[in-house]
Order: sequence, then C-alpha cells, then structure tokens
Amino acid sequence: MSNPYAPPEDRPRQPGGEQSDAPTQDQGRQPSAHEAWQHGSPTPVRSRVPTDPAGAARAARIARAFALTVLASVLVSMMRLPYSLAAGALGLVALGIGVWALVVAGRAHVRGTLPVMLTAGLGIALLWSMATAAPLFALQTELDRQACLDGALTVSARTACEADYRNELNQLRDRLGQRG
Repeated sequence: MSNPYAPPEDRPRQPGGEQSDAPTQDQGRQPSAHEAWQHGSPTPVRSRVPTDPAGAARAARIARAFALTVLASVLVSMMRLPYSLAAGALGLVALGIGVWALVVAGRAHVRGTLPVMLTAGLGIALLWSMATAAPLFALQTELDRQACLDGALTVSARTACEADYRNELNQLRDRLGQRG
C-alpha cells in the first residue's frame, strides 16, 4: 500500500492518469475542517479568529476591576458587624463584574491565561460570597456575641461569651433542623 501522505508524484498512478487515493478538490482552496477530517488529515484545518486587541484590553481592564472588587470584599469582611455584611454584597458585585469580563473576553476571542484566570476567580468569588453571607442566618446571635465580647474584660468572661455563642448556635441549628 502506498503512503497516503506522500507527495502525489510518489504514488502509483492509474492508467487514466488519475490517482487512486487522492481526494478530488480544487488546488487553489483550503479544505474545510469537515473535509479535512473526512479525508484522513491528522488534524482538522480550522481558521482561527484573530484576537481583537481593543476587546482584549477592555477585558483586561474589567478583569482588574473584578480583582479589586474581590479584594475590597475581603477587606470589608474584616470589619465589625454590621459593616462586614457588606462583604457579601461586594462579592455579588464582583461576580457580576467577573461574568461581564468573561463575556467581553469571549467576544474578543481572547485566548491564554485571562479566560482561565477569570473562570477560576469566578469560582473563588462565588465561594467567598456564600461564606460571607453565612452570618446572615445567625445575625442576632453574631451581634449578641460581639456585644458580649466588647464588655468582657477577663479571660473567663470571654470564655463565657464563647460558650453562650456556641449554645445559641446549637439551639438555632436544632430549630432549623425541626423545620426541615
């Protein structure tokens, strides 16, 4: 059997001058991806859409805003209640900005690390938003703990505040368990 990838002059010819294994196609045009795949090309021929530089720059700017919003959410979460609850809202805003950046990058046909980093960042921002929203379920308990710790001057008073906090959380968990 002759080599199907060899140049045409090395293949055996049929009596009519036609080649037996050669696909019939115009010499001046590139085969489509489907044609190349059907005729046994090792890889399909695809025309790559070039990256739009202006769109890529815009996606990078939006990605920076996304990263700064996530950072702001982390910093706000370190504040005292009720201010730390704004971290959840900032996390949701960051999710919106991240999705927007990913859409802009996709429309600009950006390849490389930017879409990968945006996707990973969106996953992290989603988990962060869920974690910062968790105190909403026990907001009054959290506020009571904070007020107790503000008035506790000794180690035993702080320990008592933590014990009360754990008891209230257990009671809340039991109440939620009875509903479900």
